[in-house]
Amino acid sequence: IASCPKCGFTAMHRYFGNLAPVHAKLIKEGVLAKFKTPPAKPIEELEVMGYDAAIDLYKIALYTSVVKKAKNSEKAYTCLKIAWLLRGKMEELSVDKEKNKEAIEACQKDYDTFYKQAFDGFVKAMSSENYPMAGMDQSTVDLLIAAMAYNLGQYEYASRFVSNLIVSRT
Repeated sequence: IASCPKCGFTAMHRYFGNLAPVHAKLIKEGVLAKFKTPPAKPIEELEVMGYDAAIDLYKIALYTSVVKKAKNSEKAYTCLKIAWLLRGKMEELSVDKEKNKEAIEACQKDYDTFYKQAFDGFVKAMSSENYPMAGMDQSTVDLLIAAMAYNLGQYEYASRFVSNLIVSRT
């Protein structure tokens, strides 16, 4: 994730670059107006980012992509990354399940929500966007959606996207 310390624009590196004027205007109105510049830390004080800080940054990136009216695939990919971070956090918390029971349950609830949003976003993107989608070709997206559908218990979607893979020439 990259984040501009002046305006608050936050996005994954692949989406952090030249903005269309319309997106810059939306970000100026929706993000900059609410952004407060954090105090700069000297390099010696910087630490490795934990799960909570990383999840917060990705949520800001998701908010930014919603404000700038990004493609469904960008929002879905960001939701998927948040879900993966939440899964990693749950794995870390599960070392001491008894002590972290409530935190694990909260993470699981958030994980389910973001994972489902990612799935729904990719399905919407399939009908409205061209490839590459979030930097992925059609076979990669089909495999990703098939795996997500399987994990969500939506076996009709899973079998449909697996069959797309089987008949694909690539």
